[in-house]
Amino acid sequence: MSIFRQTFSALVCLHLKLAEYRALRRSRKALLYLSDAMLRDIGITREQAVQQGSLPFWKKNQSAHKVCKDKLNAKRNHILDVSK
Repeated sequence: MSIFRQTFSALVCLHLKLAEYRALRRSRKALLYLSDAMLRDIGITREQAVQQGSLPFWKKNQSAHKVCKDKLNAKRNHILDVSK
């Protein structure tokens, strides 16, 4: 593999990781602004929302990580569909 391809691959991986961290941070912070009724609708308590919302973006909770990963995959799929 050429140095250009290795560098490009590393940059793509870095970009995806940063996008994942931004999405995780954004979704965790959004939990803090939901009403109690909205939290009940998604099946979590205010305490759980506060706990998740206060976690640093680099700490992964499996359920939050799955939501984030699903959003990133959906965004990637949308980009691929548009480019066809």
